[in-house]
Amino acid sequence: MSRPLLAAFLSLALSAPLPALSDSLGLTWGEVSVGLNSDHQKSLTLAGDWKISDAHGLQFGLGYADRPPGAWLTVDAHLYLAPAPGRKYGFFLGVADLDGEEFTVVQGGVAGMLALSDRTVVQGRAGLGLSDSDLDYLTVSASLSHDLSDRLQIYGSAMLAEFDETTFRAVAHELALGLRYRIGNGASLSLAVVTDGLSGRDGAPSDTRVELGLRWTFGGSGSDDPVADRAFDTPQPVDVLIRRGLF
Repeated sequence: MSRPLLAAFLSLALSAPLPALSDSLGLTWGEVSVGLNSDHQKSLTLAGDWKISDAHGLQFGLGYADRPPGAWLTVDAHLYLAPAPGRKYGFFLGVADLDGEEFTVVQGGVAGMLALSDRTVVQGRAGLGLSDSDLDYLTVSASLSHDLSDRLQIYGSAMLAEFDETTFRAVAHELALGLRYRIGNGASLSLAVVTDGLSGRDGAPSDTRVELGLRWTFGGSGSDDPVADRAFDTPQPVDVLIRRGLF
């Protein structure tokens, strides 16, 4: 996808009145996030959630991230079951492509979310990824968020991915710790410190950056359940390689 076409697509998506758009599409909730990191790289994600039944739902997302080799474009979906308040789990499937390069990744697996209290939520995820460049991997990740107050939240995450191929062997890691402040009307600001790197035969030094984000969430189920209107995490293990040009 060319950059002008991508810019036109994002402009069209953001120009619509989003709450009204969510109603017309039957969304339970929708979310728009933009980000900028200390490496001057930009990102944008769109996500939405549809109720299939009282206990089933579908989360769908689109993502764009500016990377040194080119735009990193992602599409992902989570089909989940919410059998009781405070928990939901299911399967995920995602496709990612590096614009301008012959590099596409398909990943899938299982994901779950559990409320430890009305202020604390944990998530877990495990899966595998397959690429058209024989760069396959296994990955696990986990995250935790805790509301310090009605407006301030602290969150952290960890991700590991093992690449075990003849031409490339390494274990990638990513750790993040951040704060999110709810401004109001569904908008929030976040500030996080993120570090990632590679260990093993084809390892690479760790890199640390600061990420600033702005998120707008609209709609919602109206439930007091702390996981009902919360999005599943969507980590991208191959992003650690793309930042270093090792794809």
